[in-house]
Amino acid sequence: MLPNILQDESTPQLSRQDLFGLLAQPADSAAGVSVLTPNRRLAQALQTDLDHWQSARGLQAWEAADILPPEAWLTRWHAHFTQQASLSDLPVPPGVLRPEQAQWLWEQVIADSRAGEGLLVPGQAAAQCRDAWSQVHAWRMLPALMSVEGNPDVQAFWHWSRAYDDRCNQLGLIDQARLPDRIADWLRAQQAAAETRPASLPHTLVLYAFDLLSQQWSALLRTLQQCGVRVVCCQPPAWSASEHVLPSQQCLAFADAAAERLAAARWARSVLEQQPLARIAIVVPDLQQQRSAMLRVLWQVCAPGRSPLDTSAAQFHPPFNLSLGQPLSAWPLVQTAFSLLSLMSGAELPFAQISQLLRSPFLLAAEVEAQARARLDAALRSRLPATPTLALLRQAMAHVRAGEVCPALDRCLAQLSEFAQTQLHVRHAPSQWVALIEQVLSDAGFPGERALDSSEYQTARRLRELIAGLSVFDALTTKGPATQPAAWSFETALQRLRRMAADTLFQPQVVQAPIQVLGVLESAGLQFDALWVMGLTAEAWPMPSRPNPFLPLSLQRSHGVPQSSPELALALDRRITRGWMDSAPQRVFSYAMRIDDRELAPSALIEGWPPVQVAALDAAAPLWHESLRAAAAIERIAESRVPLLQSVAASQSEPVMPESLTSGGGTRLFLDQSECAFRAFAAHRLHVRPLEMPSETLDGRDRGSLLHSMMENLWLALKDSQSLHAALAADRAQSGLQEVLEQAAARAVQRWRSRRPQALGEREAALQRQRLIELVGGWLQHEAQRAGFEVLGTERGQTLQAGGISVQGRLDRIDATTQGQLVIDYKTGTAGMGDW
Repeated sequence: MLPNILQDESTPQLSRQDLFGLLAQPADSAAGVSVLTPNRRLAQALQTDLDHWQSARGLQAWEAADILPPEAWLTRWHAHFTQQASLSDLPVPPGVLRPEQAQWLWEQVIADSRAGEGLLVPGQAAAQCRDAWSQVHAWRMLPALMSVEGNPDVQAFWHWSRAYDDRCNQLGLIDQARLPDRIADWLRAQQAAAETRPASLPHTLVLYAFDLLSQQWSALLRTLQQCGVRVVCCQPPAWSASEHVLPSQQCLAFADAAAERLAAARWARSVLEQQPLARIAIVVPDLQQQRSAMLRVLWQVCAPGRSPLDTSAAQFHPPFNLSLGQPLSAWPLVQTAFSLLSLMSGAELPFAQISQLLRSPFLLAAEVEAQARARLDAALRSRLPATPTLALLRQAMAHVRAGEVCPALDRCLAQLSEFAQTQLHVRHAPSQWVALIEQVLSDAGFPGERALDSSEYQTARRLRELIAGLSVFDALTTKGPATQPAAWSFETALQRLRRMAADTLFQPQVVQAPIQVLGVLESAGLQFDALWVMGLTAEAWPMPSRPNPFLPLSLQRSHGVPQSSPELALALDRRITRGWMDSAPQRVFSYAMRIDDRELAPSALIEGWPPVQVAALDAAAPLWHESLRAAAAIERIAESRVPLLQSVAASQSEPVMPESLTSGGGTRLFLDQSECAFRAFAAHRLHVRPLEMPSETLDGRDRGSLLHSMMENLWLALKDSQSLHAALAADRAQSGLQEVLEQAAARAVQRWRSRRPQALGEREAALQRQRLIELVGGWLQHEAQRAGFEVLGTERGQTLQAGGISVQGRLDRIDATTQGQLVIDYKTGTAGMGDW
């Protein structure tokens, strides 16, 4: 096994100053220098530092340096060898699988195997197999893996990997995992054929800020050295104290993670206010889990009064940026596109998704019909089921015409329905679905008529690239050179597109911000003026080992796979911690002492550092909403500007007195006023109503409405206690009351379904009828024990006076008895004097 080139004492070491001098040589010499960095962010940062260095030398123009991450370098060399082969007699290198193609091949291999039949999430298993396959080649485990007797998971992976390899060979393709080996083979073949160093190779290859190299890359670099390339290493310099930046270090503990995030955001703002040109970083080890919370607190602290959803200030750029992107499928513009496509496919969508689609700004005429679509959304909530389809949505829209007319939306949905009827039952090649999906989105006016801001524009462009990427599956589904690609159904194409969007991390390019929120790997090699590393608990740092379940654990550890054992994870994280110490003069390390009900200890890697100094940040400026609360100002609204309760003397210009007011909101007015005066004001003066949300089942209010309707129908038929006793007597003869109950229940359910025709299926309707019959039948046994009575009215509206205010009440039932009239109110829940 070749030694790691980073630890080889014979590998030349270069300072960053010497690296800049090397890249600043005349164009002919500098063109022969390539610099590799662990990630693209570090490549951009190094290019920026080089540009500042060149500008400080008084230069106004210079050649751009060749700085790029390893994956981009490999891709460029593959394209170079392919071009050379096309211009000569050399064999053309095989194409390289894109990540989505490799994922699809693994899924197909697993689906076609017996071992994959019982998997609940085959897509996740395929992703783990891809990772295992990459580790096998990166750490040279293939020979040992062939002779290992592993557990069933290892054996399954071995069979799947052979099938995957066979399919790649049949297609004439390779994947990224094997590309470094193929590049090394082509370099050796080219050198052997020319008997000299390939002219296209750089004379110097610089490895900048690498802390770890796989055995596969070490072998590739040895091959480059054999071809005459000078391989050198360069590490970022440690910070040096100056008169402008005084070194400091703190280790802070906080009550919980929320307090830690808030303190870090306030600290970043404080540093930025004191040093406007400072480069500030907040490193979050579990950034993927804390992304939303971290973004929220940064907006509160560093951009008070603004919102990430505010598109009115398109030129505003917040002073912070998060390095970790979100899955493309999580962006609102992409969600609109997928909701549209899913609705067209006939799928049942949650109403919340339908509501977002109706009010989306990314559809045809969304600005013109914005208010009408909002009213339509509110009206549909009482008519649609919890998961409507396109057909049900159009049917409900046809019955809702109370100012919610949306002709452009109607045309859009009609075109979707027509397209579904003519195209969705036909199977097409993946590349054909690209044009059809683009046509659907275009007919729907996607991505809207208003001008997109920068982030939305980049998101739309990335989505169209992703849709176009479906065409790459033509090559994978073709069975032979003379055959056509296999046809996909629309559901298959849409499912694959969703998977690609979920696997694609996307972050729009923004203006460079002074505050960078980074993950652990993104922070490697970067230099800052101030650095805060948070979340350094014993549970999170060093990071726990995460061996791949499809590879033998002993094999991973013996080949030095990172994160395969606690010892290897500790060694790696210790080097990263030392890198943080050298990356900034001002450093803060922190951890939360508690999460939920568990107490947490600090990481062993920061034990023995300066004592905890939580009070150092207590003087931070308050948040915007904290300042508003501290002001304790009472906003006063002129009475004449607020809608009054319905006035009896509506012609009066002056505010009327409460004695002459009538409420159209019923007796609910008194309950709202007693529980919350503002709620009563909002509901009965401003007429604010909460939006309903369709439910899979009937809620308490729905069941109460059915009961009231049932009792109304029942007593319209019975009318008095004599009829009740007669029906009970006839019921013992297998007729009578049971028939009356069934008819009353049927009319109640039918009346309710006429208002919400799609919200209750046949089976649910039958269950509700049975429930009403049993509930009311039991209650009538108690009614029969009362003295004689006559039902004078049911569900009767009546104006009631209370405290000089007239309210509209509804009496469930009024009986006439020998003692006078009796009001009965139906309650299906617990009712007592306290509830009154």
